[in-house]
Amino acid sequence: MYDTMSEAWQITLQNMEKAIKMTGVKNAGTARSIFYSTMQNFYNQVLSSMATPSVIDDIKKELDAGHSCVIQLINTNESQQEKELSKAKAEERDLEDLDITPRGALLGFLENSFPVQQYEKYLDEHGNENSRPVYDSKGAPVLNKQAVAVRDALISRINEMSIPDGPIDMILNAFGADKVAEVTGRSRRVVNKPDENGIMRKVEETLKSDFRVSETTAFQNGEKRILIFSNAGSTGRSYHADKRAKNQQQRIHYILQPGWNAK
Repeated sequence: MYDTMSEAWQITLQNMEKAIKMTGVKNAGTARSIFYSTMQNFYNQVLSSMATPSVIDDIKKELDAGHSCVIQLINTNESQQEKELSKAKAEERDLEDLDITPRGALLGFLENSFPVQQYEKYLDEHGNENSRPVYDSKGAPVLNKQAVAVRDALISRINEMSIPDGPIDMILNAFGADKVAEVTGRSRRVVNKPDENGIMRKVEETLKSDFRVSETTAFQNGEKRILIFSNAGSTGRSYHADKRAKNQQQRIHYILQPGWNAK
């Protein structure tokens, strides 16, 4: 799976450089910058997802040993979730068809930043050769048909790839949303819950403004023994087994996603 995803990024980069030549872009620094930034975010999510099954196995052992578990992460993949939910509602698709994986990062680059607009050369007022985007008589961008075909072929290929879910979804699915306290900045989420026949189905939950407080309380009272927190839940809250907490179990802290800065 990792090799397939890496090959997709290599092919995307190679085709992006070809598209730059096809369209005549002289200064493609912006496209390259967005490409590498998107790739870093993609792999940050994917590597965390690939580590998560081992983390889940270890959490089960710690729970059996009488401990409580705290998982720290940075990215809840909320932006991809919101895009997918909006698309699903617009297209009247079932929630079971949602793809809330890091795939959206690469597809987003291809759909929004892959160079497909045609450029033309011109001489500026100083006689220097430069390039500028081409527009038709109505002001619409003129697209390079070859570059568009390359982009669309890449999108089709990437849609067929198998990519793991995000870490937070994997953990919620493994233990159940009713047993995991979530203290993140998400305003809604899609989780698996049993329907009237006991069959697990994806449902959308709205997380109210006091949700983070109630989830923290549930963990500190021992009603939930697993807690996931992001940056939104890391300020002004304590998950320690202090004297005020009913849950006096030893905490096992998993730093699933450390903070990082690509500078």
